[in-house]
Amino acid sequence: MTVGTLAPNEKDLYKIVNIVRQLAEGRNNAPEMSGDATQNAAGVVTIAGDAVTNAKLANMTQASAKGRAVGAGTGDPVDLSPAQLFEIVAAGSTKPTVRKFTSSTIYTPSSAAVTWCLCMVKAGGGSGGGSSAAPPVGGGGGEGGVAWKVVPVAAISGQSITVGAGGASIPAGTSSEGSTGGTSSIGAVVTATGGIGGTRGQFGGAGGLGGTVGAADWGMPGCCGACARIAMATSASTPMVAATAPAT
Repeated sequence: MTVGTLAPNEKDLYKIVNIVRQLAEGRNNAPEMSGDATQNAAGVVTIAGDAVTNAKLANMTQASAKGRAVGAGTGDPVDLSPAQLFEIVAAGSTKPTVRKFTSSTIYTPSSAAVTWCLCMVKAGGGSGGGSSAAPPVGGGGGEGGVAWKVVPVAAISGQSITVGAGGASIPAGTSSEGSTGGTSSIGAVVTATGGIGGTRGQFGGAGGLGGTVGAADWGMPGCCGACARIAMATSASTPMVAATAPAT
């Protein structure tokens, strides 16, 4: 017998002796392992639950996540890109329901499953100013404000929806200030005011101010109305006056 080396029959004898000794000691012939894994007599290794930490996983590129891309089918996890993650989220989402109100009413949720709502209100624009001049040269009306707010549906359920109308038009040939547009709102939760009417003027009225943002998370004030424009030219004979103004 050579030290460190066993003939084939001696190796078999060693295995038998080792198995007998383990059985006598109440152990099977599986090698001892750490507490993170176990091995049975058939050599099957089982990893304990929650034993594999992130540090033991393969490195990942930044801005990625483990998963399976849409359409990839069942298989091993892979590193997904942000675009692939977006596809997964979109595939499991439903399109939002958009409801548009063009007249005043009471808000009633379309479904009990709806819990949050993005509200947007747009106020009416002001009308242009009138003038007795020919042609009329009143200033243009201001644009209505716009307001947005994210709210729980319960906060607006049963609230009055007010749709602000545009400012009333001024009859032709009438020297009068333009009318202010109506405020649009959902109760007092989200509001936006209407644009101010343009000023009257025989020689060019000023444009009305834009509407403002009231109760809202964010919004955009309306643009001011355009001022009437006067163009003058002279000739050797009679002076000529021409005036233009934006439509109401």
